[in-house]
Amino acid sequence: KNINLSASALQSYLACPAKLYYSKIEELSKPEEVSEYLDRGMLGNVVHKVMQLMYDREDHNISQKFIEERLKSKDYEELIEREILASLKSPEIKGRNLIYKKLISQYIAQILKTDLSQLKERGQESFRIIGLEKFVDKKIEGFRFVGIIDRIDSFDEDSIRIVDYKTGSVKDEDIAIDESNAQAIAEAVFGKDETKRPK
Repeated sequence: KNINLSASALQSYLACPAKLYYSKIEELSKPEEVSEYLDRGMLGNVVHKVMQLMYDREDHNISQKFIEERLKSKDYEELIEREILASLKSPEIKGRNLIYKKLISQYIAQILKTDLSQLKERGQESFRIIGLEKFVDKKIEGFRFVGIIDRIDSFDEDSIRIVDYKTGSVKDEDIAIDESNAQAIAEAVFGKDETKRPK
């Protein structure tokens, strides 16, 4: 009861109680490794950070026009690139990271399209942001649970929504690229025309 619990801590406990014990009670962790490729954690962090930067507006309103402009200009790609470079501590994006960059861009575009369709379905011009990447903690029966809510927003005065981008559902095998699947992934992301692919 003296430690903070989270969804990932509970998943660790269910998968392997010893893992939770060593990480939370003994406070042992794997040494930080420098990676030349994005892993699933970095990929999720980039998506979350880009959405936070894009939707953190002074007036807290996200309008149809704002979303349509983002989708048309794709200016979020500059944010994606900046966050990938910061995550990798690298001066350039190359190799399979170019594919991850494209996948993140498609993911961001899908979030924007979903938000736009929600507005259109409701016949509204905008929705209001209440919170982004909000840290919360709550005691339940003596246990302290902590977590981060990706987004809290509202389409009307009587309700709020809790939005989870579900980047944590990306599995290692979903982003693992090797000789056996590289061609198929490149075609799925960039199309079959090799001249349109980054070098």
